[in-house]
Amino acid sequence: MNELNHSVLSIVVSWTPLHVGLQVGKDVISLITTREDVDNLLKLDDVIDLVIPRGSNALVTHIQQNTKIAVLGHADGICHIYIDPDCDINMACKICIDSKIDYPAACNAVEKVLVHEALAKDGRVSHSLWPWLAAFGALY
Repeated sequence: MNELNHSVLSIVVSWTPLHVGLQVGKDVISLITTREDVDNLLKLDDVIDLVIPRGSNALVTHIQQNTKIAVLGHADGICHIYIDPDCDINMACKICIDSKIDYPAACNAVEKVLVHEALAKDGRVSHSLWPWLAAFGALY
């Protein structure tokens, strides 16, 4: 089981005791793990108002094409990071590098790094972030 599955399972398990005293059933959150589970969920357009898929381009496209339920998602990522001139430049670099090169096929992988003009002019980015991104082939 990968890190994501552990995280999602933890959320589902922790929800069970929290529902007590609320006006919702304990089964309002459930964990689905197979394509068959997804297909069954997509048939529930009489009780589900919105699906927010997280996953591969293929999964999101499959969901969009196989349900009458409104889908909040897109098959192609549009993820940007903006680096403000008042940021901690070392932390910003770590975030950008991780978001850009750790798993570039993920739907939330960063596609563009937007840099404030002041950072471009004073050299903080060109001396810290650009060399790292170039080393990993992620600078275009």
